Amino acid sequence: MKKKNIIPLLFIAAAIVFEILPYGAKLTFALDGGKTREELFSYFSLTPYGYANFLPFITAVLTCALLVLAVVILFKDFEKLKKAFKYFSVVVFVMGAVSLLTNLTVVAALIAASLAFNCLCAFRVYKA
Repeated sequence: MKKKNIIPLLFIAAAIVFEILPYGAKLTFALDGGKTREELFSYFSLTPYGYANFLPFITAVLTCALLVLAVVILFKDFEKLKKAFKYFSVVVFVMGAVSLLTNLTVVAALIAASLAFNCLCAFRVYKA
């Protein structure tokens, strides 16, 4: 187990903590009289998914898969796993960034930033 393999794991863990917070996914509901009401949900909540806001939940699931891959790399140091991790990090970051565009909240920005730093660290630490 190499200590440098822990760095991307920390950013992924931070992103998951932010995704658990109930302030990431935003839904806007129409009320009578032309008024609207906004409600915030966790990325793991299925309520936004039910209202056709798919990206937060998919981002949360992919981030968990990325965490599992990072833990596997922590114990099994294979070059193919590192290469897969790098490119999967890019995919998860893109999903997080697009999710930020649809859910413009501070927590969504923190999630996208954590995934961006993970992506940068992955390419820096796992040089092939």
